[in-house]
Amino acid sequence: MADGAVYMGYTRAELDEQYNPRLSEPNFQSYFDRWSRASQAARSTPEVERDIAYGKSATETVDIYPPAGPGPHPVLVYYHGGYWRSFSKADRAFIAPSMNAAGVMMVAVDYALCPTVTIDEVVAQCRRALAWVGANIAAHGGDPARIYVAGESAGGHITAMVTQTDWAAEGVAPAPQVKGALAISGVYDLEPLPHTFLQPDLRLTPEQVARNSPARHIRKTPTQMMLAVGLSESREFLRQLDAYSDGMAKAGIRHDMVRVGGRNHFSILDALVEPRNMLHQSLMRLMRPTTGRSGR
Repeated sequence: MADGAVYMGYTRAELDEQYNPRLSEPNFQSYFDRWSRASQAARSTPEVERDIAYGKSATETVDIYPPAGPGPHPVLVYYHGGYWRSFSKADRAFIAPSMNAAGVMMVAVDYALCPTVTIDEVVAQCRRALAWVGANIAAHGGDPARIYVAGESAGGHITAMVTQTDWAAEGVAPAPQVKGALAISGVYDLEPLPHTFLQPDLRLTPEQVARNSPARHIRKTPTQMMLAVGLSESREFLRQLDAYSDGMAKAGIRHDMVRVGGRNHFSILDALVEPRNMLHQSLMRLMRPTTGRSGR
């Protein structure tokens, strides 16, 4: 290992560059500002059911965005990004209108953030949210037999973690019927993160890394997995996807890959809501909604 290297030949500064997308995208704030305006508009519609509790703590709530027309509707459970330490479900409300236009109900999940809680608790809360959706979404017009999960960045990691859940071991019966999942720009092995700028907030121990790295807990489930990344993202985000995909392939798990040209860690989220973009269309094919338009 080269002098000063902390992980796979990277120095601390180089590893920070790999895992901090803001360093390579000087206009990152423009994304946040535009998304904030669109999210405020989406949350202001009267049909939205806000802050429904799925657990006992104040952060354990969901917002439900129903499409027009009679249900039951396919359901997309969405976990926001922010490196497990920032943002909230309200910040991803802008995704809902494109899902609703395709006849899909979106459930946006809030969870407690590091360092207030550990990443163990983040994952536990997100599992509770999914279990709640499986048990309760029918009362809100959703179809419990057509549940899908998605998320970007930290939400991509959470998506992978919750879809690999051993629900019997969690004491959840019946298990939520997760038909498919889309993990976008996720970190699937957390080993490099304790060597980065994130560690003061994440406070990852080796045991937490081992428990919460989906690449180390690959198991066959009924969920059809789809992994996505922007081709303009850093080498490490591309490597994380390829390594996770290779592990799934070795385990005999069929999955789909979507590599979106010209998209970085931020603009790939725009691709999710653009009806003509391959990422949006790939999610629609995965979900096969039966009402609304698919954008194809």
